[in-house]
Amino acid sequence: MNDNSSSPTQLVIRHCIQKGGNEVPSNKDVTSLDWYCDGTLLATGSYDGYARIWTTDGRLASTLGQHKGPTVALKWNKNGNYILSAGFDKTAIIWDASTSQCTQQFAFHSAPALDVDWQSNVSFASCSTDQYIHVCKVGSDKPTKSFQGHTNEVNAIKWDPQGNLLASCCDDMTLKIWSMKQDTCVHDLQAHNKEIYTIKWSPTGL
Repeated sequence: MNDNSSSPTQLVIRHCIQKGGNEVPSNKDVTSLDWYCDGTLLATGSYDGYARIWTTDGRLASTLGQHKGPTVALKWNKNGNYILSAGFDKTAIIWDASTSQCTQQFAFHSAPALDVDWQSNVSFASCSTDQYIHVCKVGSDKPTKSFQGHTNEVNAIKWDPQGNLLASCCDDMTLKIWSMKQDTCVHDLQAHNKEIYTIKWSPTGL
């Protein structure tokens, strides 16, 4: 994008897979994307099960292929050294962004994982159709905290800018706010009459 131009530059990124030794279009939905902190790399997730990292000129830098099913959410951490992804294989994976290798795979959900969000550079939350939210940390073999209170699929989660409170939204038509200091939700917001699929905090977290 350029403020001085009425016609922004357009670049189409083609998601392909290997088939018979050739690159062919995957023909699967692109489900998620997230920019690296300095805007030089773009990560994408796809229903073909792969996460990919792209340069700003559209070149495929690396392919991340550990999930055994659709990859539906992914996020860079603030340092840019890890990428976090969630998949229909019920797992969340932390990838080393410099090597494209799986650093750790978390298999705590009993149903597809739908969203992930970093709390810090080494800890994150994941949510699932199993109605659970798990808070996990790099190097730990079990969740540091688990939240249960939703009565249907938890579609999205988001930490506040300070990493103190976690918001979640669900097919049960509620939005809940959680704190690491207690097991039950801090706030239970029930003004919606349809499923909720996305949430955002204000820049101040208020």
